[in-house]
Amino acid sequence: MSMKKKWVLLLILGLLLSTNLVYVGAYADTASADEGAILKIGVKQEPDSLNPFAAWEAASSEIFQLTYDALTAFDRDLKVVPGLAESWEVSADQLTWTFHLRKEVKWHDGTPFTSADVKYTYEAIQETQMGMYYGSISDITNIEVVDDYTIKMSSKLPKANMLQNVTPILPEHIWSAFNAENVLEFENEQMIGTGPFKIVEWQRGQQVVFGRNADYFERKPQVNNLIYVIYANNDTMVQSFQNGEIDIALGLDYVDIKNILEDKNVKNYSYEENGFTELAFNSSEPNGAFNPLIQDKIVRHAIDYAIDKQKIVDLVYDSSAVPGTSYIPPSQAPWHFEPSKEELRLFNPEEAIKLLENAGFVNVDAEGIRSNDQGERLSFLLLSRSDNTSEVQVGQLIQSFLKDVGIELKIETVDDGVLNDRTMSTLDYDMFIWGWGGDIDPSVLLNVLTTANLNNLNDVFYSNPKYDEIVAKQATEMDMDKRIEMVHEAQSILYDDQPYNILYYSNNNQLVRTDLVSGLKPTSSGAIFYASSTANYLDAVLAGSSTGTMSSGMILIIVAVIVLAVIAGVFTLKKRTQKHQDQERQEW
Repeated sequence: MSMKKKWVLLLILGLLLSTNLVYVGAYADTASADEGAILKIGVKQEPDSLNPFAAWEAASSEIFQLTYDALTAFDRDLKVVPGLAESWEVSADQLTWTFHLRKEVKWHDGTPFTSADVKYTYEAIQETQMGMYYGSISDITNIEVVDDYTIKMSSKLPKANMLQNVTPILPEHIWSAFNAENVLEFENEQMIGTGPFKIVEWQRGQQVVFGRNADYFERKPQVNNLIYVIYANNDTMVQSFQNGEIDIALGLDYVDIKNILEDKNVKNYSYEENGFTELAFNSSEPNGAFNPLIQDKIVRHAIDYAIDKQKIVDLVYDSSAVPGTSYIPPSQAPWHFEPSKEELRLFNPEEAIKLLENAGFVNVDAEGIRSNDQGERLSFLLLSRSDNTSEVQVGQLIQSFLKDVGIELKIETVDDGVLNDRTMSTLDYDMFIWGWGGDIDPSVLLNVLTTANLNNLNDVFYSNPKYDEIVAKQATEMDMDKRIEMVHEAQSILYDDQPYNILYYSNNNQLVRTDLVSGLKPTSSGAIFYASSTANYLDAVLAGSSTGTMSSGMILIIVAVIVLAVIAGVFTLKKRTQKHQDQERQEW
């Protein structure tokens, strides 16, 4: 081969190597997160706050799960797995837990995470007694920092749900600037956490935008950005979903989506919701701003008999929900309590009238409204959320049912903020319709109606010392069968007292455009999001994205093969050229 040919081949080889190595470097930067990979999820509920001391909406809880971490987490099977704690053990007397924390975890601002952050978070929540997480840690009596990555927690009695505690750990170097008097004033819009996503911005009424945390200590999200797109009503969300403006739509009723389920690009994840919708009764101290007759248990029982829950389910939800009975939903068996035939109050307006007349409400005016001999009328005010058309319809049906038995129901539709103010501050209402979502451990829901949660989660100001005692005791019972019995007993008390009338348990629907996003698998509850697990947020892959398709290591192998092939080609070409030259010499 001539020197000229050799230099040409070497030049080609060099170009191939340099081109592929540049490509590898470029791909290595994007292989784990395509800049164009933006997962858009349609939601109806907006967070009420980004401050864990102030928030109590499910939307806020889901955001905390994305931006912060707890000591433990849940996998797709909703089994406990390591979170910020990589391991733990409990003492022989089951009173002291030792958590060994992950090292080299950093907050979003680059500050190292240590056990001091855990101690601060728990003690601050205990001191303020604020927020949705207080009930999960209120029984921890001592917290000891052993070293930067070891922490001990003790309680006077065994803590059955210690590992199910999802309290988000907050950065001490930010939150310690606040105290019980001013912590609620902190809007926390930067949300410095350790979680897989960092908040970018919250445009109220429009969207919440997140960016991928490239330094996350566990497996990292496959998308570069996540956006919750907030919709005022179901119809608009469904239309956006059909148009491909969002990849996923959450929290829709079956009646809203049944006409698009035949679309080959639409998959519906339908599941029994861990939660309920309730008719709540004002149980606060009488102050003249509401009708005290609503606190008469006989009146509440009569209302229960008067409501045709099956008709509500059929007319409003197209039979896609289940009539409610007790506090913990059936999806959370074996915690769910089912009243006996003697206890159960099914739709029976005649029985409702009988109860009311036996209680002295025998006078009926020209409008058909009952009163007693003291002139006290069975006339009540119901607050209903204006942005939830289904609940507005439910309120109207209840109004009709109650009129049939002589009870007047006036209805006001208000937004969530006004509803929260009037149920927690002014108390000028008799009933309202709202709902709760539960957690994997029943203590979370049970704690809502304890006396300890007055002025916090207990939004009807219900108080029953017997109920408080059972709820506290079940949280310390390590024998599962005995604990189940206690949880059932607590629910039996609630069913009789009726601070909440559980109207129905919804079947939730989560729609996915399978032509736009893949990698999703339902948790054991059937849900993909709002499922007590971040698994699907991390695994979602958008169509057309290079995200997660090939690692840089694999590309290096491919490049190496190409280089070897080029070298082999050069060697073969050289041999063939040499052979051809030898043959020419022989012929000459």
